[in-house]
Amino acid sequence: MLDPLNEDIPVNLGHTYRGLRQFDEARTAFDHALTIAPEDVQPQYMKAETYLAQGDADRAWQMVNGLKISPLDSGFGTYLTLLAIRRQFDDMIASLSSLAESGKGVPPLLSAVAHASLASFHMIKGDRAGAQPLRMRAEQERKALQNQERLPPLAYTVFIQMEARFGDRDAVERDVKTMVEQTEKDKWEFPNSKTTAAVGYMLLGDIDRALPLLQDALSRPSESSITPAYLRLDPIWDPIRNDPRFQKLANSKP
Repeated sequence: MLDPLNEDIPVNLGHTYRGLRQFDEARTAFDHALTIAPEDVQPQYMKAETYLAQGDADRAWQMVNGLKISPLDSGFGTYLTLLAIRRQFDDMIASLSSLAESGKGVPPLLSAVAHASLASFHMIKGDRAGAQPLRMRAEQERKALQNQERLPPLAYTVFIQMEARFGDRDAVERDVKTMVEQTEKDKWEFPNSKTTAAVGYMLLGDIDRALPLLQDALSRPSESSITPAYLRLDPIWDPIRNDPRFQKLANSKP
């Protein structure tokens, strides 16, 4: 290694192994990063996520429980996913509310994503009245950004889920189309777009459209690739959990 004290090298290597679903190799790389920077929470969260991706949510939680993570850090997404799997929706709302309302130092795009996520969480709890103003704010913030920057895939993931939970089929179709056009030539990102589209169609009740996309995403390596364990654990898939076709995917080998 040309720069043995450069933490980014093993972190990036671990991230690549994770996308390939080579979890042992990913953890070895993250452990190397932690020998360089033992106090850095990012590789700790990334290592924890590898256990989560294999279905060991308890171990993943034990690894990061008590570690402070900034909403601006990449590991914050793993923290929220762990809360979702533990069905601690109120804690998710509290964490994102503090980010969404802080204002200071929060990039406009992140604020829009936070408000869209909050709208979804309120919908999960059956609070449509509480979700509606959050959706309106997220859409206003997004509109203000549209002429300034291209939305990243994560933003589409959040907005498509929100739109689908509100039953807004036109918005889902529009965003899926744009997302696919932006990522279809990127072999490392495109499978995630298929997962996002599958979530949107599933929440709209279009199971026959969702399942082939999900099956294809499971068969390909990608950025933060979906795994059968996530299908078993993540409550986002609750609407089709009893579908035999979904169960076959959820119990397949990673």
